[in-house]
Amino acid sequence: MYIYKLFPIIIFISFFSSAKEATSIVIVNGTISIPTCLINGNIDLATGLSQTIDLGSYTTSEVSSGKTKKIDVPLIIDCSKSTGLSGISLELSTLGNYGAVGGFRNGVIKTSLDGISIYLQWKNNNHSVDLSTGAKKYIPNTNSSNIFDGSINARVLPIVGFSSNTIEKGRFRSGINVTLSYY
Repeated sequence: MYIYKLFPIIIFISFFSSAKEATSIVIVNGTISIPTCLINGNIDLATGLSQTIDLGSYTTSEVSSGKTKKIDVPLIIDCSKSTGLSGISLELSTLGNYGAVGGFRNGVIKTSLDGISIYLQWKNNNHSVDLSTGAKKYIPNTNSSNIFDGSINARVLPIVGFSSNTIEKGRFRSGINVTLSYY
């Protein structure tokens, strides 16, 4: 019986209270980011990777006969400060005048010397690097360490049609763009 007597009072009070409403807008801002990765132990991805690899010195005879060494080009990507990465993708593309050499084999780029090229292979499987637009190398996060090895091998080779007599001599340069995405 006590409940029945209280109920009408509560209804009566709620009908006769004169509540006022006010509306306001609350804006909330924030930033969510994945920590940057390091390349080769100390190069912050946010600032880019710039490294010079010495491919050695060779005679024109050594180059024309293919007696050149595979040189390791390390690309160790350390994303250990990030969590939940499924993997990374690397896209290698030609840089400036150092375009791909067509017709010979995939993964061959020009240098600053006529007749001299650089052949690029993925170190983990010796497959030629695909330099075509949009081609990517996917490296899954198989051990959850968030450390990925995207290293390549580079080797000086002659461009088809050049001989030890026609290969230009001197110091050469070449380069590639490396675009890294992590997901």
